[in-house]
Amino acid sequence: MIIVILIFLATAATYIIPAGEFTRYEDPVSGETLVQAGSYVSTGTNPANPLHMPMLMYDGILDAADVIAFLLIIGGSFELVNASGAILALCRTVGRKLRGKEIFVVPIFLALFAVFGTTMGMSNEVAIFVPIGITMALTLGFARAIMLTLENAMVIDTIANAVSIAVNALPAAVQSIGFFLAQTGVSFVITSGSGMAAVTIPLMAPVADLIGLSRQALVLAYQMGDGFSNLMLPTTSSLLGALAVSKIPYARWVKFMFPLFLIWTALGAVMMVLAVAVGY
Repeated sequence: MIIVILIFLATAATYIIPAGEFTRYEDPVSGETLVQAGSYVSTGTNPANPLHMPMLMYDGILDAADVIAFLLIIGGSFELVNASGAILALCRTVGRKLRGKEIFVVPIFLALFAVFGTTMGMSNEVAIFVPIGITMALTLGFARAIMLTLENAMVIDTIANAVSIAVNALPAAVQSIGFFLAQTGVSFVITSGSGMAAVTIPLMAPVADLIGLSRQALVLAYQMGDGFSNLMLPTTSSLLGALAVSKIPYARWVKFMFPLFLIWTALGAVMMVLAVAVGY
């Protein structure tokens, strides 16, 4: 239900936010398509048709077909292992070993998923550990529908351009924090980490150069802005999928997670100030 509401909101936003786009070019070194700073041009309005919502949901599922198929395959493989009783036996063994030491259960699982995440980038794949990933797979397709709505209306570049202008207008003393908060804000619109980097880094890099902020600090702002928000964004497919199969309402999760998100944001702001102070 939350995804459908968000698609409606994204459609409504296209009637308010003007369309526009940047000039993009291919980096001869990396081969990546980048945005040329200062090239934004407004093209008027290009509102999305609400009647096209079902089609966008279908297109979103098609665009995410490779990931959905991957999730279903590993989900089925996991279910075969689970049916053999191996997972239950492992859990019982771990339970016996940690009897009376339950306080170590959460840190152990955090460390396990942290290793998987940093070594092979595991994110959506964790859905197989939350019994079944079918709901998550469908959620992923519908979350892409939100992006398709904004992309087709050509408003993503408009939002990114507005954010970069706002950061540039901040006092020099707090611009480093502004970079971090700007990346967090953009992540609510561009949920793909690589997609957000391709849009925001070329825009903010010249501004960072002007105020003396190092490229390392800029990347730090991007990483924290993108990473912290993943556990709050209603468009994060892995989060909504996990909540759906765990039967936890999104509103209840936000109530639980929001205070921690604010703490992380405050710590992120402190880290940006320290990065500038030590010349990182």
